Amino acid sequence: MAWTVLKLHKTPMKNKPDLKQEQEQLVADILQKCLDADTIALHVYREFASLPLTDDIVNFFKQMQLEESRHVAFWRGLQKISREGFVLQLFEDPRKTDSEISAMSKAAEQLYQEVKRHRYRTIPELFCATLRIEFSFLHPPFLELFRFAEFIPGHQTMEQEYTDHINHITNMLRIHSYQEPLLKLSADYISKLWETSRNFYKQGILDAASGVLTRQGFYQQLRPLAYLAIRRELSIGLMILDIDDFKKINDTYGHPAGDAVLTMVSNFIVRNVRKSDIVGRFGGDEFVVFLSDVTEDVLMPMAEKISEGIRGQKSGNATITVSIGLAMEKIIDPPDAVVERLLNEADQALYESKRAGKDCIRLFNRMKKTNKTKTAKPGKSKNKDR
Repeated sequence: MAWTVLKLHKTPMKNKPDLKQEQEQLVADILQKCLDADTIALHVYREFASLPLTDDIVNFFKQMQLEESRHVAFWRGLQKISREGFVLQLFEDPRKTDSEISAMSKAAEQLYQEVKRHRYRTIPELFCATLRIEFSFLHPPFLELFRFAEFIPGHQTMEQEYTDHINHITNMLRIHSYQEPLLKLSADYISKLWETSRNFYKQGILDAASGVLTRQGFYQQLRPLAYLAIRRELSIGLMILDIDDFKKINDTYGHPAGDAVLTMVSNFIVRNVRKSDIVGRFGGDEFVVFLSDVTEDVLMPMAEKISEGIRGQKSGNATITVSIGLAMEKIIDPPDAVVERLLNEADQALYESKRAGKDCIRLFNRMKKTNKTKTAKPGKSKNKDR
């Protein structure tokens, strides 16, 4: 068999790069190493599928090869959008992540060299090599990148794809564990490890009561999209929603009823924003939505639809309503500063909405004094100045 020579990509660093350049370089290196590792896995499975084995084993490695080709396509797609600043702020510590991914990529390269020297030939040996490959991919940055891609319009969702990939492997190991009992133990372990990693990640970024992003998860997903918006000179919007009289609902009907209201409101918000928008819960009864590439003609009707839809819901005898504050801006300043400013402005608009009697919408107007807002009356699509 003709072997393909795989070289790990190394992008030269410029002399004395500034912090942003260094972060961009680190992200580029991380994605390239992820691509390198999955490309190696693709070649390893291709080699295994060419061996004189039983049909079920050959078909299994052909399936692994097909799945790895999709993983390779995923990383290439992510590389493309990362050049526009999409992934720049995703990692809290890019240096640490790069170091960890480097170790994983080197381990994959070492395995590839062993395969080239025909070190693996028996079925237990081939499955052990498969486990070595897949263990290296059970790494938190992979989940971060898989989850992040869900927020990119038109980009494939990888978390479920990789979960299915793990299931295919563990099922095959269990079937052939009669040849080596440790294969079943390894299958159980890798399956549990992947599920545990997913659960830990969810606990960090997903709010248990509502199912939307926590404050940490919200900012984690928001920053890359904000950087993309600044590069494309797009307008971004923030919507803050506060459930009216939520404390009274808890006091009157109990906390289980309050939790049910949180779930209902969060589900309704998620169903009525765009796939590219980000929804988070900032604590208590307050939800925040980040909208990239938005105009007032989109923002106001979306807020009105959410307000009207939630108003039709009940908790016991209480009608559920929300007050909404909106702010938007064409992003030209550093993204973090713009987002913080918009959060403050949307919060001011929310305050005006509460002061006006609740169950209404206010849009912050920067062209006027900060305590002036634009009003959208519930149930009407036409906006009027206060």
